[in-house]
Amino acid sequence: MFTFDKERCTGCGACILACMDAHSPNPDKPVQYRRLKRTEGLKDKAPFVQFEVLSCRHCANPVCVRSCPGGAIRKEGDFVRILDSRCFGCGQCIRACPFDAMVMDLIPKKCPGCEERYCIKACPLGVIEWK
Repeated sequence: MFTFDKERCTGCGACILACMDAHSPNPDKPVQYRRLKRTEGLKDKAPFVQFEVLSCRHCANPVCVRSCPGGAIRKEGDFVRILDSRCFGCGQCIRACPFDAMVMDLIPKKCPGCEERYCIKACPLGVIEWK
């Protein structure tokens, strides 16, 4: 399971670029499974900015799997996978995910998970970990 420390993330986007590079078969049409969320506000009367990378965490007990009426999402080993051929695009998994990890593109798309874990290797501050 991926963990993410948003208190230390600087929003550099290195993990996003590494993932895009690894998972985009056509460089002219990059696939983006990770997105950057920026939150601004006041904390104890001082301005703050916080970044969070939104991506599938490949949870140990994924709520998206339980929410899918078509059985199109499965936990396979370490990774949560979407079986495109079984998905009919209802979006239940998108609404169920507590990490806002999926986007709709006819059917839900998300980080497929990779043994190389390019996002972790690319993060200069080590805010993404696999546990």
